[in-house]
Amino acid sequence: MIEAPQLQADVRSIRARVERCADRILDAAQLAPGMRLADIGTGEGIIAFRAIRRIGSTLDVLLTDDSEHLLQQAASLAFQHQAHSQCAFLHCPADQLDGIADGSVDVITARDVLAYVTDKSAALREFHRILRRGGRISLAEAVLQDDAHCSERTLFHLARRAGFVDIHLELHIDVLPASRIIYLSGVVATSDRM
Repeated sequence: MIEAPQLQADVRSIRARVERCADRILDAAQLAPGMRLADIGTGEGIIAFRAIRRIGSTLDVLLTDDSEHLLQQAASLAFQHQAHSQCAFLHCPADQLDGIADGSVDVITARDVLAYVTDKSAALREFHRILRRGGRISLAEAVLQDDAHCSERTLFHLARRAGFVDIHLELHIDVLPASRIIYLSGVVATSDRM
C-alpha cells in the first residue's frame, strides 16, 4: 500500500510532467494574440488555461471533450481563472467536431487524445476541416505498440492522409523511476486548406 506522503509526491510528479508536456505543445503551437484555439480532448483544460496565461485576453479558446463531467470541471476552472468570457465549451468526441465550422480555428492542441479515438483518421480529418488555411495542430500522443496507441510512423501517415503538410514529428522519451517509460510523440503540422 502506498503511504499518503508518497502518493502526494507521485501526484505532484505526474502533474509536473503533464505541465511540461503542455508547455511543449504550446511552444510548438506558436500562438499569438487574436487567435482562436481549439483544445481537443481538453480534460480539465490544462493546455487551454496555460495558453490563456501566455497570450492573454485576446485568445479565443474552444474547449472540447467527450466527457460532460470534465467539461463542467473545465468550465468551473475557467471562472476560477477569470477566463470564462474567452472560453466556449463543446461536448463532442475528437472524431465528430460537428459543432465547429469549417476553417474557423487557427490552432488545435491535443494531449493523449488519439489513443481514445477508434477512428484516428476521422479525428485528423476533422482537425484539418476546422483549421483555417495555414492553421496548425500541435499534439502529443503516447507512442506504444498496442491497440489503442499508434506508432510515430502511423501518426505521420495519418496526418499526411488527412491533408496536413509541413509536418514536424519529434520523439520525446521520458525514462521514469520504477521502470515506467512514457513515450511522447509531438506532431506539428500545417493545414493546406484553400
